[in-house]
Amino acid sequence: MPAPNYTGDLKLGFLQGAQRYWTAIAVSHLPNGVHGVEFLGADGSWQQAPPDSDLGQAFLIGPTATAGTAYAIRVRDASDTLVNDGRVYRFTLPDQCLSGCAAAYTGISYTTGTSTPPTTPTTTTTPAGASCAVTSAVTSSWNGGHQLEFTVKNTGSVPLTGWTTAFSFAGGQQVTNSWNAAATQTGRQVRAANQAYNGTLSAGATTTWGAVVTGSAEPLAELACTAR
Repeated sequence: MPAPNYTGDLKLGFLQGAQRYWTAIAVSHLPNGVHGVEFLGADGSWQQAPPDSDLGQAFLIGPTATAGTAYAIRVRDASDTLVNDGRVYRFTLPDQCLSGCAAAYTGISYTTGTSTPPTTPTTTTTPAGASCAVTSAVTSSWNGGHQLEFTVKNTGSVPLTGWTTAFSFAGGQQVTNSWNAAATQTGRQVRAANQAYNGTLSAGATTTWGAVVTGSAEPLAELACTAR
């Protein structure tokens, strides 16, 4: 079947329930299909947006500033090529969605650019007395996949303002969805940083994040936590 003869640029919209801390968008009007979406994170780096469940054109993105409502994305088509030579699409969360979009689909307007504005490199320093630890557990499994839960604990003597966990899979497992953390995967390595609402941890406090993974459940390697 030939590809649709679309004209014009992409269509973007927020899904029902999308809001500041759970930003689900739909991407459509792309003749060659959507292979993936990348969003510009608060740290100034491009991150792979996980799909929203099994919806092929719906993705979970993060803001360009912590707890913000402004977003920047770029899209890859079915051949894994950046759309429109890497065009960057910038938009904001509509006011009616601040507490959750009521409609099944809320279309939005956007601005575009051909490159990402330069960012100033920053150096992250762990505050004195700050530390964290992370443990993992398989909470359920099925033929072809499993679910993981990670527990992050502030093991230091001062409050944390953020944390990042990291680990490596033993084989070809892939994270297909995550919650309570922004997870990115490169090869076997996975990094997951806190969301705006669960980064602050007092001494001794814990929080959790989870992920759905394709592939069999095997012990994770190099499981570590970095405190901020």
